[in-house]
Amino acid sequence: MLDALEADYGLRGIATGPNLSLIRIVRRVFGAKWADRLTDDDVNAYIKKRKANGAANSTVNNALQKLGSAYRLAKLTPPSWSKLSTKDNVRHGFYSPAEFRNLLSRLPEDLRDFVLFGYLTGWRKGSIAKLRWADVDSEDSEINLPGQFTKNGEPLKMAIEGEIAAVIKRREKARAHEGAVGPVIGIFVFHREGRPVSEFRKSWDTACIASGLGIMICPKCKARGAEKRCAKCKIACKYQGRIFHDLRRTSARDLIRSGVGESVAMCITGHKTNSMFKRYNITDSADVRKAMQSVARYREHQQQKVVQMEASR
Repeated sequence: MLDALEADYGLRGIATGPNLSLIRIVRRVFGAKWADRLTDDDVNAYIKKRKANGAANSTVNNALQKLGSAYRLAKLTPPSWSKLSTKDNVRHGFYSPAEFRNLLSRLPEDLRDFVLFGYLTGWRKGSIAKLRWADVDSEDSEINLPGQFTKNGEPLKMAIEGEIAAVIKRREKARAHEGAVGPVIGIFVFHREGRPVSEFRKSWDTACIASGLGIMICPKCKARGAEKRCAKCKIACKYQGRIFHDLRRTSARDLIRSGVGESVAMCITGHKTNSMFKRYNITDSADVRKAMQSVARYREHQQQKVVQMEASR
């Protein structure tokens, strides 16, 4: 049943990394059970376990959505479960320019342009990793990423301007890499020895910790520090701090604050719905303060106009 779902996603061009990862989770948890013997209690036990392990409600919902899709594809009635609330599922991680440049300087050199591109565009990590030279139109100074390489199936367009142009120019110089029988011209804009950039969590965690944007926490004694293993408990610590996806939030917020219209900003970052975009355009206390200062200036200006009108009578 899950194999059929994966094949269906492939035919529809949405067999992306996140979708396949969720299908693998469902297969690992429920794959040993016959579809007609999977019960409501089985699913609710899974929900309870994931929540106890700290999984976000949206993560659990997304995995179970794949389970429901598999049942619908097989024309079977799925078990019943209640969708978890995602009302408060809003992350507040974003970078100031200084924080980002500090982080960038601490990353391995072969990741810097990849991460910088994410900061400049707000694109998802998976879309950036799939970007090929065939998608780069140097003549029109545009990047056109087909929908088959994006999470929501919508194509992405990006103008090659400013710092993005500098990134593309550097990537052109780094396009050739050493192959088994000599130099090879790569097909991916961002690559590591010709292979697309994939997992770099360890490098990311190390750079964030070094720049003060992350920390390692022992899951047992809760000790906090930079070490990846707890000296006391002798177990692996868990990273807590900024993540790559915070670049996307930062880009969305900065686009709006710089005066870019919401529809254009959504086109740049690849957000399909208003509601999702608004979750990324986070308002903080500094925004509120600026708004109140702006209102005060406006009211003062209006009052001055009234005084002037009365004085002229």
